[in-house]
Amino acid sequence: TCRAIEATVDQCDLDVGRVLRDQKLRLETPALGQAMVALDPVDFGNFITHPLMKNQQNVAFSKDDVVMDAQAGTVTFYGTFQKQQWKFILSRHPTKERALIRVVSNEKNAAVDDSLTANLSQIMSDFFNEMVFELDGTFLTFRDMQLTPTKNGLLMLKLAIKVRKFPSPGLDF
Repeated sequence: TCRAIEATVDQCDLDVGRVLRDQKLRLETPALGQAMVALDPVDFGNFITHPLMKNQQNVAFSKDDVVMDAQAGTVTFYGTFQKQQWKFILSRHPTKERALIRVVSNEKNAAVDDSLTANLSQIMSDFFNEMVFELDGTFLTFRDMQLTPTKNGLLMLKLAIKVRKFPSPGLDF
């Protein structure tokens, strides 16, 4: 789910013969462009727990308790890694068009290795910045983010888009 989505491509070359013959839109070359997606806290929780959002570190994100703070420029969410509860604080990198995720233990009275926290922060930041979200032939990658002040907050994600083929009708994202 999302509050809004807008996608544009710079150029789209259709195989007209196949369009007429098969009655389906077929691309001759991938179409490149950008997309903007607006997510509220519920949408963001659904996004990070979507089956297509797999991370190799096996962090189990929670879709609950997402907090967006436009004043601070942060999205706070939670997850489990190595049987420990963690708080993830997503923000825009101060000098680059990158996401920065700071990870802190959410366990009370737990001895936490600072190097593990720093390493997990770097790994999760890299994961978010380098993720490729594939939707049946359409590929989305992170480019930038912005938080806007609304009642519960709204995260605007700027994404690069590459369309190799149009998604199948009725596909549930």
